[in-house]
Amino acid sequence: MIEHIQNYYISERNGSAMATTAGVIFLIISFLLWRFSDAGSISKGIAYSLLGAGLFFTVAGIAVLIHNRNKITEVRSIKAPADTSLQQSEIKRMNKVINSSYIIPLIIFSALLIIGLLLILLTRQEVWEGVAIGLLITGTLGHSTEAFSMKNNNAYLTKIKEINFNKK
Repeated sequence: MIEHIQNYYISERNGSAMATTAGVIFLIISFLLWRFSDAGSISKGIAYSLLGAGLFFTVAGIAVLIHNRNKITEVRSIKAPADTSLQQSEIKRMNKVINSSYIIPLIIFSALLIIGLLLILLTRQEVWEGVAIGLLITGTLGHSTEAFSMKNNNAYLTKIKEINFNKK
């Protein structure tokens, strides 16, 4: 049981490392586009959007990395044998994670997609079209990472629920 919990946090840590990496890549691309594109161009608009996305993914990824590193240390220090009370508390915690932790990011990423689509439809200035493209990239990446994470968390929760402590 404890190994499952530990593996969950290791998996989450790896996912947050990927998000941090994506954020740094966005920041690098943003800098390059901003530095080497003309004022008012689509490239400059994309640079502005990717700057915000890069900062968001980098900061969020680092925060989750720190949290999961601390949780892995905490789980490794558990001395008591795994039992049904640990199983029930982990099921309760994971249900809370799945039911609440993904709602706000999904709303934010959906809003970015909607704003990006509206900007593409309503604006004719290249820089705003670039901002729209950047928002669409960010919203799509965000939805993809959240969907991947939710899929993994549901698989983990199913595995934890299937553990039977009555078997000898």
